[in-house]
Amino acid sequence: MRLCGAGLGKSDNKPTITKTDEKKKIGDWNCFKMMVEQTGSINIKASLWLSEDIEIGFDVYLDLIRKLGMEKVLGGLAGVLDSIKGFPVLVETTQTQFEQTVSSTSLLKKVAKGPVDPALFKLPASYKLIEAGPLLQMQK
Repeated sequence: MRLCGAGLGKSDNKPTITKTDEKKKIGDWNCFKMMVEQTGSINIKASLWLSEDIEIGFDVYLDLIRKLGMEKVLGGLAGVLDSIKGFPVLVETTQTQFEQTVSSTSLLKKVAKGPVDPALFKLPASYKLIEAGPLLQMQK
């Protein structure tokens, strides 16, 4: 599989999670900070500001990561993340692989319960369906 060939999901990736004493209010939520690090083929450093004020837990966030297919990218880190409590309000991540570094930040702005507008899932008119067959052949 191509992901493994790029060093993603390898077993030499060693994850650690550390809860810090840092706390701060972000938006409407009281948050605490956890540091997540993974070293190996892929080096990941992330600061997670989590809140238990939000009625949904980290398991919902992990489920989204898995549905997006990002679990392979996280390697051994995915299994360790199951122990985190609270929901991510601010996530700052730096990932280094093959001497390239990518940084990302995500900030939760709003949590709302209610129906989701089906138009959010409507494909744009310019969307074109292509068969995966030729793409899969390119991987061989």
